Amino acid sequence: MGSGVYREGLAPFVEALHRTQQCLLRIRSHGLLAVVVLLGFAYTPASPAPVPIPPAPYDIPSISHFPESRHPHDIPRLLLLHDFPVKKTEGKAVDDSLKLARQKYKSLMKYIEDTEKIEVTALPISSQPQLFAFGESVFHFILIISSSVRQQIQEQTVKDILIWLDSGGEESQGADHEVHGYQKQQQQQQQLAGLRKEQPQEQQQQYYSPVEKSRSLILLLGPSASPSLLQLAAAAFGADALAPSFLQQQVADAFNAISPNKLGKKQQQQPHGTVFAVRDLLSGHPHVVTPLSEDELLLYSGTYHLGSLQVGCGGRHCGKEVLPPYAFPLLLAPPTAFAIESNVHSNSSNNNNRTSRMALASASQTRGNNRVLLLSGPDACSSTFTSLESIPLNGYEFKVANDRFCTEVVAWALNRRGVLRWSNVKHQKVGNGDSHMYTVGDQLRFSVDLHELKGGSWHPFEGNDVQLEYSLGDPLIRRFLQRQNASPTFSTEFKAPDRAGILKFVLRHARVGYSSLLMHSLAPLRTPRFDAAERFHLGGAFYYFVVIVVLLAITEIRTAEQEGMRRPLASRHANERSPSSSEDEDAADRALSFRVYTTKAKDAGGDSRPQHVVDKPIVWGPAVMPLSAIIDCQDKEAARTACRSRSDVRGVWECFVLKGVLSNAECQRIIESAESQGFEYWAEETDTAASMSTSVESANSESGADDRSERSENVSSSSRLSKKANHNYRSAHTLEVEHPDLAEVIWQRVGNLVVKEVHFSPDDAERFERDLEGTWEACGVNSTLLFARYASGENFGPHTDGCTIKDFNCRSLWPMVIYLNTPETGGETAILKESQKDLPFKTDAAGRFTADPECVIYSCKAEVGNALLFYQAQMHEGRPVGNGSMKYIIRTDIMYRRKELLFTTPADKRAFALWQEAQLLAEKGETDAAAQLFRQMTKVSPELAHYYGM
Repeated sequence: MGSGVYREGLAPFVEALHRTQQCLLRIRSHGLLAVVVLLGFAYTPASPAPVPIPPAPYDIPSISHFPESRHPHDIPRLLLLHDFPVKKTEGKAVDDSLKLARQKYKSLMKYIEDTEKIEVTALPISSQPQLFAFGESVFHFILIISSSVRQQIQEQTVKDILIWLDSGGEESQGADHEVHGYQKQQQQQQQLAGLRKEQPQEQQQQYYSPVEKSRSLILLLGPSASPSLLQLAAAAFGADALAPSFLQQQVADAFNAISPNKLGKKQQQQPHGTVFAVRDLLSGHPHVVTPLSEDELLLYSGTYHLGSLQVGCGGRHCGKEVLPPYAFPLLLAPPTAFAIESNVHSNSSNNNNRTSRMALASASQTRGNNRVLLLSGPDACSSTFTSLESIPLNGYEFKVANDRFCTEVVAWALNRRGVLRWSNVKHQKVGNGDSHMYTVGDQLRFSVDLHELKGGSWHPFEGNDVQLEYSLGDPLIRRFLQRQNASPTFSTEFKAPDRAGILKFVLRHARVGYSSLLMHSLAPLRTPRFDAAERFHLGGAFYYFVVIVVLLAITEIRTAEQEGMRRPLASRHANERSPSSSEDEDAADRALSFRVYTTKAKDAGGDSRPQHVVDKPIVWGPAVMPLSAIIDCQDKEAARTACRSRSDVRGVWECFVLKGVLSNAECQRIIESAESQGFEYWAEETDTAASMSTSVESANSESGADDRSERSENVSSSSRLSKKANHNYRSAHTLEVEHPDLAEVIWQRVGNLVVKEVHFSPDDAERFERDLEGTWEACGVNSTLLFARYASGENFGPHTDGCTIKDFNCRSLWPMVIYLNTPETGGETAILKESQKDLPFKTDAAGRFTADPECVIYSCKAEVGNALLFYQAQMHEGRPVGNGSMKYIIRTDIMYRRKELLFTTPADKRAFALWQEAQLLAEKGETDAAAQLFRQMTKVSPELAHYYGM
């Protein structure tokens, strides 16, 4: 939203202040209700913007390929102006001219007449043809062939041709989607009813043909072209002031000269080097002309022109002259070419050999998609050159590509190559395809079909540089349109900007050699309706502040007379009051403040609280895996006499390895019993795709989660949170078993080797917690055992284990990992430094989260029967298991009891249970329910509440 609602001038603001003043005068009698009405309705949003013109229906399908259709009476016509030596005999001049043109330019005329079905009208260049009739153009194309000064074009004909060229064309090549466009489409559908039956899908698209509006001028000017024609070429490529740069001279090249043996008599009589090979053809634009291959060349004989080198100069550096942005060279002379001195059309200012700027063929395209082609050597497209298939040069045989070159450049000039069109414009609100009522903040989608004319049929355009603008005068959003697979549809989605008004979509595409596209489609944005607008805006913060201050001032004035009586009464109640609900509320507030403090301490790198990862049923061990099936009498006797040892880890407080806790046979039977019961994945796989893309930060937030943190007995089932599986952080299958008998056997074997007594005091800042103050003694092994199986490549990222809390005086402090087998490779348990808690996780080649190698203190190899013990706040990591290996472990704890028991009454135990539930609710954000539990705890055991600082 933002401040877009407040852009309607000062009148709404003055009206709002006047309304505020009236409401404040009546606030004594109406009280708080008047304030609510004032805040909710004092300002009325601006009126909505006009409804946009709807685009094409959103359910119209896109069409990939379809042929170009023409109206029966729409026959393209070409005017041929020539200087052929034809006898002026009535009735035969036109026929003789066409016959001579077909003989001299056989392949060119065959393409125009036979392939494109264009009607050709041939007239002498000295005649004055009629280009317009009844306000309409008679011809679509004009072809001028001149190589002699015997016939001069009239000045009026040059002016008429320029007027004819400027009056044609259209920048937007596509069917309009407004009302007149729909009417035109309906007329076309009625006229082409028979074609609709054969191609029903084609009529769903509006049709545009470049022949209908664009016009083309093709100039084939030889060495003796008249100055008027050069003036026409200069005007077509730019201003008339550039005409001197188009004065042509004969060009020759002695290094690339072609032997005249295979050429005509005319070429054999010319000086050596005037017929030469050319290879510097326009590259990178196959929609205009196909680049030459290594074994191809072009034959050229004629003149050169200057001034049309706007787009590159081949493979060498050259200067550029100021020209229209749509002029570009097609064919450049070789670096070794030079101009032959001639007195024809030469003067002191232009008689120079600037060979680096010689152009042999150039093209230009106006904004209206009218095209101009200039070829300074008509012989290059004559039958003499186009009939040749190959020719030797410098000892090698090269293919002659004149036929293909002339056909392609003329096809481009006739709008048969590099022609684009748009159709099927759609824009709508995402999720509501038939809605075109756009509001600020909506998600909008725009799509359009773009086709390119290739070989007489329309194919999907394959460009990747089509841009769309959403503008209000100036563009507010500019986005690239993305093509959908192989379809012609280009689309994009974006959020509507915070600018209400008459906006429109603008698609403008102008590239070298392609017909330019320009499309406008109205899509106004309006402000939200009154019932959909936000009640409070950041821009009105000052207004809200003034209203609240005035309200407080009036309230203070009304109660000022009674304040002297209220204060003594309040002090008397304060001295006599007993515990009440207000005290409970204060205690709850203090408890919530304490929870916020501990959460901040945790985020700062302190010890983490227990987190409940997943809620799974616990199996009763004596029933599914009896102790007699795991450990027999012989194993028990062997266990009594077995030599067990303890190996401390240097640099880590009370971290050690116990060897020989279980025998190999016992471990094997435990694995078989666990496999027969069945393992399950450690977490619920609710969204595997989401879990695979979980960021490193989310893994850091889970680093305090424990394998077995869900085993707390005093936690209600409603507070147990199920998190999505993160395969990159942890991938294991687990089985949780309640087995007091097996725990007792393990305790008998390790009881003499563990930390028997530990003392916590406020002086030990690293390990001290409010709940741990005092001396604790080891009392046994946690009877809840977690069996874990890690397959090849599975791991457990850096984490710290939580604790199992039985009651206020009994909890786990030292986690114990018992290895049931020895993997061939991998599966080590890495003990990490405290600094790892403040560092982000790294990822290995497989994308698994791992610790910083510099933070690894000790790496414990998984050996069958051994056990690793460490303090509960110690960060560690389970390394990935090697290929073809498996890893089985038992995860349990050494339980400790407070030496001097505290809060042992039933009321204290119940209050401690309430405290734990309130903690979990506060962590989940359910502050209201947590506050109620804190109040109950304060009432049940005030001493315990005081112990926790409440």
